Amino acid sequence: MAEMRPLDIIVKVNKRPVSNVEELKRLVLAALEDGTETVNFEILRLGETRFIEVKKPTAEEIEKIREEHRFETEDEEEE
Repeated sequence: MAEMRPLDIIVKVNKRPVSNVEELKRLVLAALEDGTETVNFEILRLGETRFIEVKKPTAEEIEKIREEHRFETEDEEEE
């Protein structure tokens, strides 16, 4: 099974282009709520295009991700 590795460059999420980290976050969060079971990534690895399908987390895991993201955002704003 294909998986992401350090230095992979995420080019698209579910066929939508990624231009920066904020766009990546937005696209991944949208993909988590779109009713499908997987998120598809197009990546560049050592100059070669690859496609990776990732199974979505459970509802409980999604809520945990959201909570962690909220805390990170709040911490960043305090600095």
